[in-house]
Amino acid sequence: MATEKGEGADRVPSGPVSGLRPTNGVIATTDRLVLRTLRVDDIPALFKGFGDPGVMTWWSREAFADEAELAAYLVPVDATESLVCVAADPATDEAMLYCTAMPRARGQVELGYLCLSQWQGRGLVAEALTALIDHVFASGDIRRIYADTDPDNDASNCLLERLGFTLEGCLRENWFTHIGARDSKIWGLLAREWRAND
Repeated sequence: MATEKGEGADRVPSGPVSGLRPTNGVIATTDRLVLRTLRVDDIPALFKGFGDPGVMTWWSREAFADEAELAAYLVPVDATESLVCVAADPATDEAMLYCTAMPRARGQVELGYLCLSQWQGRGLVAEALTALIDHVFASGDIRRIYADTDPDNDASNCLLERLGFTLEGCLRENWFTHIGARDSKIWGLLAREWRAND
């Protein structure tokens, strides 16, 4: 599955979000995955996605050349106040997808996610994001979660709509990426909306 485009775009979190990071590294466990914080030893598995030009089509940059370049990109993000995590196979602990919740303006968090090709089409991203959204809204004074997607990223746009996000608008030529000048769809979800659908 493709991803939100704003991830890692040199933006600095605007303030701490208390309780966003779990103390033991595990955010949630479901029948099919363990959502946990990123570890350096996840890089080889994640490179299968971040190094794949097809998977990286909708990211804000081209595919990574090697694991060292990916580690330099992902590990500094993990050092910020963002919650950077993977959904791992419970049987092997191998990362199947990457997702992150990045503090932005006060009370707001941006989602980013990327699924390795061999795990796409199984509903794992929806399962992981549901657990992540539950965690974020339960962790502090977060009132809104949003995601920034490419209008042509049908899988991601359909996923966010199914999760209850509202399409709030379109920013024209908001990004210039490896595939050119791209518009952004902005999807938003309020805490009260999420709780109402619980």
